[in-house]
Amino acid sequence: MILEKSSNVCGNGIIELGEECDSGMDKDLCCGSAISSSPCKLIKGVCSPSQGDCCSNNCKFKERGSVCMKENECNHAKKCRFEDKIIFVATQRTVKEEKYKKQEQIADVTLLFV
Repeated sequence: MILEKSSNVCGNGIIELGEECDSGMDKDLCCGSAISSSPCKLIKGVCSPSQGDCCSNNCKFKERGSVCMKENECNHAKKCRFEDKIIFVATQRTVKEEKYKKQEQIADVTLLFV
């Protein structure tokens, strides 16, 4: 039997339609819990770590240019940058294509709206 999802669920850790944040079972002082008066809504004037790596655990945006993901063998370091109230998490990675023996730079951007 296949069950279809009928509505969004606040508290499942997935930000769905109508939710500004969703911390799941984790305690998140920045996001209203499923049983609060404003479930899965941001506390006014703050960000939530459930929105991405550019928000700290104390509900504050990390400084522009701060590293939110360290460099590894596949990716360069990820840095936060802010423009107005849109947070850009900029990532750049190098893709090696064995067939052509070339390197290609790809930029990934995740948009988080606050």
